[in-house]
Amino acid sequence: MAFCSNCGKELSANDKFCSECGTPVQGVTASQRKTVYDGELHKCPNCGEVLDSFSSVCPTCGYEIRGATNSIAAREFAMRLEKAGSQQEKITIIRNYPIPNTKEDIFEFLILASSNISDNLDNGISKAWQSKVEQAYQKAQLVFKNSDEFAYIQSIYNQVMRSLPRLKQLRT
Repeated sequence: MAFCSNCGKELSANDKFCSECGTPVQGVTASQRKTVYDGELHKCPNCGEVLDSFSSVCPTCGYEIRGATNSIAAREFAMRLEKAGSQQEKITIIRNYPIPNTKEDIFEFLILASSNISDNLDNGISKAWQSKVEQAYQKAQLVFKNSDEFAYIQSIYNQVMRSLPRLKQLRT
């Protein structure tokens, strides 16, 4: 028994074309249909539900997803910043380092970024930290949605945004 290489419909032994999609059958020798998976599937360790990319809580059972590899993200970020040679390299690391999906890491990145915005707002590093605050806030919108944790993130974000004009006035 063979299957169409285009649509997967089962073919009979004498078929020259697939009856479903019309693809020519040429030298089909496969006797079993094969399924190919690209990428990784992540499942809830508690109930087995397949999780979306940005899930930090299982939608079925409410289990909070945490990963050992994600919990060290802020530490790795700090080490890369420490090793950076030039100011431009630091700016690039700050702007481009990805914020993981766990609640703890999003909080940590937001607090780290908001506390590093200096009163010299024209400084490239300060602008990079501002962009990191924006990134953490946008990631929080995806992960937390309308939860109580998001309300806390939003209050930190709003506080930072309110302080930016005040910092500019102090500088002049």
